[in-house]
Amino acid sequence: MVCKLKITDLATWQLVSIGTLIVLISCVFYYWLVVDYIKPTNLSEFGELFGGLVSFFNGLAFAGVIGTLYYQRKDINLQLAEFKSQSKTFIEQSFQTRFFEWLKLHHEIVKGMDLRDPLNPSKVVSSGRDCFKTFYWKIRNEFFEQLKVASGFQNEGAEESSSDSHNRLINEASLNPSVNFKDILLRSYMKQFKNFQGDAGHYFRNLYRLVLFVHETELAKTEKLFYVKIIRAQLSSYELILLFYNCLCPIGNKFYPLVEHYALLKNMDSELLFYPAQRSYYFPAAYGG
Repeated sequence: MVCKLKITDLATWQLVSIGTLIVLISCVFYYWLVVDYIKPTNLSEFGELFGGLVSFFNGLAFAGVIGTLYYQRKDINLQLAEFKSQSKTFIEQSFQTRFFEWLKLHHEIVKGMDLRDPLNPSKVVSSGRDCFKTFYWKIRNEFFEQLKVASGFQNEGAEESSSDSHNRLINEASLNPSVNFKDILLRSYMKQFKNFQGDAGHYFRNLYRLVLFVHETELAKTEKLFYVKIIRAQLSSYELILLFYNCLCPIGNKFYPLVEHYALLKNMDSELLFYPAQRSYYFPAAYGG
């Protein structure tokens, strides 16, 4: 690419005008000095007198070269800045295209989920986002059943509600030093996950890759957060609570740092936690704190 000198601003025109004026005045002065003042007697002396003028014009030519290089450099910098701007725009447009295509795929995965009755495979128990509610209650029931066994809890009385029974179970188990709540939670989740990993496993892998795609792009931090907020807005209450439990397990713990980094659990309904103390399994940043 050939860079041309561009004289566009007023200051440059003023500089050229002043330089031209100086050259004209110098020529007149030098002519006066040679012809009227020094008055050479022969052509040899007359030619030698113009040697200084030649040197002067050589200096002007050198200054002109320097000026040309300066403006060429300025022009190149402007072109580079324009190229970088165009490159950034292209990257953003390319990212947006892939991002929204990926987000569309995410919705298609959710829409295509269905749970069938093991005794009657042709019967659909739940489909789409309703599957997450079914997953949640299976894991929750499994957790409390294992907690009862670990703590030696006695079944509730006839008039005791399920909620009251679970609260009493949590309180009694908390007093038993041999009961490890988190281990029981992980075992319960993994046991039930085997039954629906065909749907849920695909879902969480795709969601992780989508957030990771945003995280690894060259966009600014605020722009990354903007796109992750779009992802977060797509997640239902039961999706968020299952994301909470999934990232605590070995199968999903690589997603854990991103969940905290982008506050993916900010809209999570804490009332769905099996017990309130589980909230401490994540740092406050995961909830937007």
